[in-house]
Formats: sequence, C-alpha cells, structure tokens
Amino acid sequence: MSKLKAEDLLKYYEKTFHAALFISGNKETAEDATQEAFLKAYNKLMGLHDPNKIGPWLAVIAMNCARDLLKKKKLIQLVDNIETVVSHRINNPDEFLKLDLKVDIQKILSMMTVEHRQVLVLRYYYDLPVKDIAYHLGISEAAARSRLHRAKSVVEKML
Repeated sequence: MSKLKAEDLLKYYEKTFHAALFISGNKETAEDATQEAFLKAYNKLMGLHDPNKIGPWLAVIAMNCARDLLKKKKLIQLVDNIETVVSHRINNPDEFLKLDLKVDIQKILSMMTVEHRQVLVLRYYYDLPVKDIAYHLGISEAAARSRLHRAKSVVEKML
C-alpha cells in the first residue's frame, strides 16, 4: 500500500465512529464528528507517511472533532452520582480491560475528561503503545504515560 486513496479511509469508518462515540457519548454528535474527521483526513491524506497508522490517525482526528463539537454544543456534563451509572462493582481493576467495549465502558468514559478518554481509547481500543499515543496526541511520552495512569486511577475509583 504505497499510495493512499480515499477508499482506504472507508475501511476504518466503524472504528472511527466508535472512537468519536466514546468521546461524545451521543450518536448524532459522533456521526457529525466522524464525517468532519473524514473530510479533514481526506484533505490531509497526502501528509500521512505511514499507511499502517491510518486507524489511530483517524481516531485522533475524530476524537478531537467530537471534543470540539461538544464544546460548541456545551454537552459536556458532570455526573454527580457514579453509583447510579455503574450498576455493578468489579473488584479487580484489570477486569475492566476484559469487558466488551459497550454500554458499561461507554458510561464510565462519559464521566471522564476528554483527555482521559482519548488515552484509554487509543491504548485499549486501538492497542497502541504509549509512544504512539504520545505521537498521535502531540504530547510527550511522559505526559501520555501520566494521563494513562491518571485515567486508570479514575476508572479504579469508579469501580
């Protein structure tokens, strides 16, 4: 795959949509963010040098678009009572990683900051190492490692 084409992007639509959904928590906002992300990606397609990083690259664009849309629509809401959202407790924090990325994890992610959601999605949904997370988010490896550690601590407290 030496030259990337617009069709190459479409293979990643579903995962990109889910990345935006994890950030926004809202289907319509996620759809808007995904469409905006694909437009931005298409315009910058020639700038992507490593075709193996299309998925995470699109995910970061979509998550940033979702965050921007949330700011514009002022949809970011704080949830006061975690117990009403998380219906069961998990004793072992490592079990969180084994859960299917569906309803429970979306609820947990919706209560976190966007920065924490981004690192968790990139680490556990896209299986990226900290070095690549840092690269895609434009932060240092130390900052990425710190965000990931804080995000996992928040999850542990919630559970």
